[in-house]
Amino acid sequence: MKHKKQINESFEKTRPVNMIDIPISTCGTVKFLFFGAELSQQSVSIKAGNWLEAFARDLIDKFSLMELLDCGLTVMFTENKDVDLVFLDKKNKIIYYYELKGNIEMDTEKIPAMITKIKKVTRYFNNKYPKYEIKFGVFYDSVFDIDDVTDKNKCSRITSCQRQNIPVIGWDFIWNNVCDLSVTKKEHYDFFQQNGQKLKKLLAKGNRKCNLI
Repeated sequence: MKHKKQINESFEKTRPVNMIDIPISTCGTVKFLFFGAELSQQSVSIKAGNWLEAFARDLIDKFSLMELLDCGLTVMFTENKDVDLVFLDKKNKIIYYYELKGNIEMDTEKIPAMITKIKKVTRYFNNKYPKYEIKFGVFYDSVFDIDDVTDKNKCSRITSCQRQNIPVIGWDFIWNNVCDLSVTKKEHYDFFQQNGQKLKKLLAKGNRKCNLI
């Protein structure tokens, strides 16, 4: 892994300011009945997903030759679309657009909706940048490479995207193709799991009344 110190600084800098502000289960819920006061894992996952999104953008901004384009809510064909990640390669005249998914095991009806959104956003960029090639897909940001995924349901969702000509990428593409940071699979998982242990301690410190952290 090249520039390890700067990468760690980037990861810390992009942490959501409200990362430890997590809802806690209270009396009157089945979860509290069985486990007592416990952090909402759904809330942790959502905020961690936002963190990964910000971190990926910061990496591309600092360690690549790409130009980040505006992300977030964008008016496209009279309706708002939330664009997760889009960046531009001026030299080769390519725009890269990706929807980020931390867990691709979505409800069956959500897959077609996501694919429809990707196609609409891609059409928008085709119209806006007619001289550029548009490369698009799903950035599965909880894996280094999609070959790491063994769960049948998740593999099925990946296949559903690929059948619709929607590529699915992992962090390997961002680390090593976009940013040229020479990150191995082991370094990737070690990096996030080591930071995950720090996050556990941070959450425990900020939520001392919780169990099972």
